[in-house]
Amino acid sequence: MKKIWSLVCLVLLVGCSSEYKFPEAVTEDAVGENYQVIYSPSSGIWSNGSMVEDRIVFTKHISSGSGSYSEYVSPQKTLFMPTTYEFLYEGRLIGYTQHDLKFYEVKYEDNDFNIAELSPEQVGRLFEGLEIITASSALDGELEVSKLPWEEKTFMLLNDTPESYYHYSFEDFKNFGHPFKSVLKVNKAQKIVFSHFGANDEQNPALTINVVNGF
Repeated sequence: MKKIWSLVCLVLLVGCSSEYKFPEAVTEDAVGENYQVIYSPSSGIWSNGSMVEDRIVFTKHISSGSGSYSEYVSPQKTLFMPTTYEFLYEGRLIGYTQHDLKFYEVKYEDNDFNIAELSPEQVGRLFEGLEIITASSALDGELEVSKLPWEEKTFMLLNDTPESYYHYSFEDFKNFGHPFKSVLKVNKAQKIVFSHFGANDEQNPALTINVVNGF
């Protein structure tokens, strides 16, 4: 009986320490500079290759100005994206901005392209099983994330507020994810400060994430 219990505990520990895996499309169907993506209004689907008659072909470029934002150019229209990374996912074109920690989707509505911010619930449906911590839930600039004492935990900080986090970074913390800057991995209780060059004032308020051990 003791051996069985030890085996169960080992399985639980391994499970708790497993790294979160993003859907393969996040990286395998990422849209790089000068890549082409195609939208078909008749099917409502984005793809990286299609011969449908009503296809609209966009070529991605990275803006020459500050921020490295994306532009999608077609003979009919140019989409100026508020994002720095895009990928195709189940027929959708999804973008992420490392400057604002938000996700957007390009939609075709009323014969025009629109860019809509995704809600925390919509982002949660993209990444099932990943805990999402929203910036709006902060109290006095602090957020709390709970983990088991032995757990290696991955979570996402998502900005659902009007605040911009341009030129913000995590102080003395390097274990954040690619391609999403706001995906963090922790294995101990700690404080993680997200700030604008160390500032914490009315113009550039810092966010502090308190990682605590609990059951």
